[in-house]
Amino acid sequence: MTCLSGSNPASICLDGASSTIEDVTFLGSSTDGILVGSVSVAQASVLMNISGSSGQTNVIELSSNQTNGQANASDVTIVGATGPGGIVNTIKDDLTGTNLTDPTVGLYIVGEPMFTGAYSRFTTSTSLPTWLVGQNQPLGTCAPGDLFSATSAGTFWECISQVPGSAWVQIQTH
Repeated sequence: MTCLSGSNPASICLDGASSTIEDVTFLGSSTDGILVGSVSVAQASVLMNISGSSGQTNVIELSSNQTNGQANASDVTIVGATGPGGIVNTIKDDLTGTNLTDPTVGLYIVGEPMFTGAYSRFTTSTSLPTWLVGQNQPLGTCAPGDLFSATSAGTFWECISQVPGSAWVQIQTH
């Protein structure tokens, strides 16, 4: 589907549980391409292959609005979100206070609240810490906060800030 948006706050408002929206391109100007959970519960939803344009503020926005004390948007999986980068948010997550301007986000998952104000989250965005897995100890550059599981050695590594740059440090051995 291709949406030619105008001055509406959002081209698509997703306010239903267990929904899937797939293969959508937004052209034109609107605040949001897809706004998730602004009015009612939109849990267990999947957004796949969503593309935005430079006229938008957010390609996808996860609202922090609540119904009966529970977040409307939770357990949301986003696979393949693209935007122009720069000042346009490819994903704006009001639940975690995250704004990703990456031109491409391969995977972004936000779960249910673990405790007040904290949500489980996983992403492949290089703008946020991530968990990597490989056979042996990690090599090369890393972002502070990244984790690495070395499966053949049974070791865990964390990326820490150093002057200059950052480095992998082993944190546990099995």
